Amino acid sequence: MKRFQECNRLEKIWRYRWYLLLPYLFIRAKFRGINKQFNNKVQWGLHKSTLQGKMKWHYTKDEVMKNIAKRREDIKQRIREEKLKRITND
Repeated sequence: MKRFQECNRLEKIWRYRWYLLLPYLFIRAKFRGINKQFNNKVQWGLHKSTLQGKMKWHYTKDEVMKNIAKRREDIKQRIREEKLKRITND
């Protein structure tokens, strides 16, 4: 089976059907009291990542490393901007 990212439009639509379960899983977990130690945002993310696994939504190592490098540069840029603000305010 192909990765989700490599599928054509029709296959993607078919695999998105798993997202229809997301609200149901979230509400069911809330009523049952499953994972009380997690807040709502984390629980939603856990359910979403489980469904993405069923959709075969996987990333290659190159994609992951590219995203990490991009985020690292964004953080560095934000730090530079904050330092510049502090210097100009003083």
